[in-house]
Amino acid sequence: MHDIENRNNVASFAFAGATPWHSLGQKVEGDDTKNYISFLKAANMEWGVYKSPLYRKDENNQFIPTQDSFSVIRDVDNAYLGTVGPQWEPIQPSEALKWFQPVVDSGLATFETAGVLKNGRVIFAMCKINSENNEVTKGDAINRYILLSTSFDGTQSTRAGFTNIRVVCANTLAQAKESAESKLLRIRHHRRQTEVLDKVREIMVLANNEFQATMEQYRFLAKSKIVNHKDLVQYVIKVLDIELDENNEMPTRSKNRVKEVSDLAYIGVGSDLAAGTWWSAYNAVTEFLSHKAGRNPDNRYTSLWFGQNANLNKRALDLATQVAG
Repeated sequence: MHDIENRNNVASFAFAGATPWHSLGQKVEGDDTKNYISFLKAANMEWGVYKSPLYRKDENNQFIPTQDSFSVIRDVDNAYLGTVGPQWEPIQPSEALKWFQPVVDSGLATFETAGVLKNGRVIFAMCKINSENNEVTKGDAINRYILLSTSFDGTQSTRAGFTNIRVVCANTLAQAKESAESKLLRIRHHRRQTEVLDKVREIMVLANNEFQATMEQYRFLAKSKIVNHKDLVQYVIKVLDIELDENNEMPTRSKNRVKEVSDLAYIGVGSDLAAGTWWSAYNAVTEFLSHKAGRNPDNRYTSLWFGQNANLNKRALDLATQVAG
């Protein structure tokens, strides 16, 4: 099920590159893939939303506006999209696509897809990061996209970050959000969300520059075999900074964490392409930090972008390079 909205007999979806499986939408080519306004038009997203008070009857049977609930209305057709609270603020479709423009203007990326789902209740847009050589090892290419999605029905936060999944419908949007390799931050619909999104974009540009600079490291790790399993265990212990007791033993909980990460080097996401290498060892750590460590996904991704796990991720790469060398 693609769930792409058809409004005024036009599919609300635009794409560059390959035609998606559902064959819907308008293809965008050439310089238009570098212009958010062109993509906005092609995706049939030239509209906005606003909050409208909901009303209830008082003791005199008169209608009065509620203070804690508002309806979200689309301006072009007065369609009701959902009910939200007083603090809820939207990211307009034009703002969502314009958010990508500084990244596109820098030459880092071009617009890839944008669309409207669930009769206007959800929108998404994404850019594809330009890269001439994105293979770490044969069959292990790292396609990177920047995704932003948001909703107008009060059910979903704004999400922004990196993913390797090309979003063309509701199913692929769900896959991108759930993928073990996506790194998407969840941002609440409040009055400062635009400011937060701008900060996220700045950090993403820096993160991608670092990613491109370390591709040779990744290829080196993919060619370097883990000769001894004990080396892998010691690597994980150092990365996670686990302390041993006076008998050179670990607490049971720490021992379980080390085993979990070590096992991911052989059975984790993508390990079939480089199992038993220091590339798979590094990926085991990043998979653990992205999807195992922390209390919940929000906590994990925030830490991976801004906090302690960002430092752990860097240490994992540095240590893997040292051991492989």
